[in-house]
Amino acid sequence: MIMRMLESGGLPLVTDGIRQADDDNPRGYYEYEPVKRLDKDASWLKDTYHKAIKIIYILLYHLPSNHRYKVIFLRRSLDEVVASQKVMLRNRQQQGRLDDEQLIESYHHQLNRLYTWIKHQPNFEIIYLDYEEVVSEPPKAVFDIVGFLGLPLDTGAMVSSVEPELYRRRSQALL
Repeated sequence: MIMRMLESGGLPLVTDGIRQADDDNPRGYYEYEPVKRLDKDASWLKDTYHKAIKIIYILLYHLPSNHRYKVIFLRRSLDEVVASQKVMLRNRQQQGRLDDEQLIESYHHQLNRLYTWIKHQPNFEIIYLDYEEVVSEPPKAVFDIVGFLGLPLDTGAMVSSVEPELYRRRSQALL
């Protein structure tokens, strides 16, 4: 969702279109395959200045320290993350290795470790956004993103790109 917002706002993206949109993610994945090998090769980063690129949280550790980064970190209920992943795995006829509680505990531990680590990285600036709040209050999220990035983006297009109907894996507490 954030990548789509940035694209709508006019920020160039780094994507390759290899992973196509599907029923689980009908607007696409906005991924770039070399990101998956960031721990082995980061040479391509020099071509990404002033562009947005999607990097999953666990790979942030592998970003070279000789670059500066502005990170938009989208937080989401871990219950929702696990529910979404279960549906995606089921749609691909695959099965996860951990039960829901184990997976949530693992994510919780990994994220707490990352939050602590990132506080001590002088080359990182980070803004944390809540998924549910972005969906329910897109103008506020856009205001926060544009202020954080300091770029002249099309805020109206960014707000319009948020599609609340795609928020399908809500926590049971929200239903």
